[in-house]
Amino acid sequence: MTLRLDPVLAVFGGPEYRVTYPNGDETAYVVTVYGATVIGGTPRPDGDETSAVEWWDPDDLPGLDMGPLTRALLRAVGLVP
Repeated sequence: MTLRLDPVLAVFGGPEYRVTYPNGDETAYVVTVYGATVIGGTPRPDGDETSAVEWWDPDDLPGLDMGPLTRALLRAVGLVP
């Protein structure tokens, strides 16, 4: 898929963006959210870091099973309570 990136909408970080993995590795993320416009193509996983691509209606997001980092980001942008 080809996107046109629009301006930065927000940057998030802090305690909700820290993750401890099952093997004990720890990391802290800083997430930059851009506006974007799809200008062509079809979304597809890269087979490396992305195993699936799906679209959801924003009204369905609160009920989805997701990790704390994803939920914190969606909460920060106002898509889940």
